[in-house]
Amino acid sequence: MCPRHLFGRTRGLFVVLFLMVIPQTTQAAQSADLEPRVFSITAPDNVLGNRVYYLTGFLYEVDGELGLVTALHGIARGSTYSAENATHNVLNGLTLAKVDVPNDAAFLLLNGAPLPREYGAFTKGQFPSSGQHLRVIGYPQHVPSQRYHPLDVASDRAHSPLGDQIPHLDQYTRFSARNSPDLKSEVIWVTGRLQAGYSGAPVVDLRGNVVGIGNGGLQGGTVDINWIIPIGNLHWSPAR
Repeated sequence: MCPRHLFGRTRGLFVVLFLMVIPQTTQAAQSADLEPRVFSITAPDNVLGNRVYYLTGFLYEVDGELGLVTALHGIARGSTYSAENATHNVLNGLTLAKVDVPNDAAFLLLNGAPLPREYGAFTKGQFPSSGQHLRVIGYPQHVPSQRYHPLDVASDRAHSPLGDQIPHLDQYTRFSARNSPDLKSEVIWVTGRLQAGYSGAPVVDLRGNVVGIGNGGLQGGTVDINWIIPIGNLHWSPAR
């Protein structure tokens, strides 16, 4: 089941899952070598009807099907989505096919069908270790060109359940009610700026293999306390 109420808005100063992005530039982000397997996703808000949400997704194979993996918290608002990569390849008619609600992950197919194999897909990397250098690739703040930020796996808390680290404030209660991401889900803690728009973005090792999915951070990613979802921890179910 993928009930709509699980994906309500999460507001607050301290903990933000990156849903709405206000278009602006960011000085910290660096221009990446063009990575055609990474897409900017446009998700309309079907509830309010006058807002559009932006997040990042990437090509990945799930159960033998090639599609786009992204963050579920931005996808549950609409029924069809569009995406564009750095080489201006546009995908229209993307639909939600599979979900991992506890890990806040979504898998999109093109009109319900897998993408052609020639598009290519990221390869899964090994679970990162404490202090390992990573980078996130995507579209922070909905910049028109692809960017990346360097990230490091935290040396003092490489991985732990999400609920162990976020402040026990009102936002903690809201996360508990949503169950997506589940506060018991294991996340990888990273230092660096995981800014708005990097939700659903691939986090890769130095070999370019994906090890996690950008998900959230304290104070909207403006401080060096952020988390990613381990790619190897995903367990997919059909979206209903």
